[in-house]
Amino acid sequence: MADEADLASEREEMHRRAALDKTLMQRIATGDGTCRVCGDPVEAERLDTLPGAVHCAFCAAEVEEGRQRAAKIGVR
Repeated sequence: MADEADLASEREEMHRRAALDKTLMQRIATGDGTCRVCGDPVEAERLDTLPGAVHCAFCAAEVEEGRQRAAKIGVR
């Protein structure tokens, strides 16, 4: 029984990985893998982890810092 569960888990992981790879390749091919702030490519590792990422790691950190600052001072 454990072997069947392991195989099912492995198959699920393979399908998930294939879907992520397909998404990544489509985003790169269509130019959607570029940061909306600076226009640089979004890092492949970032897209692998967050396929919906629209900012490179640097700009994402800057955007998040801005959100945190706004929350502290109450900007809506």
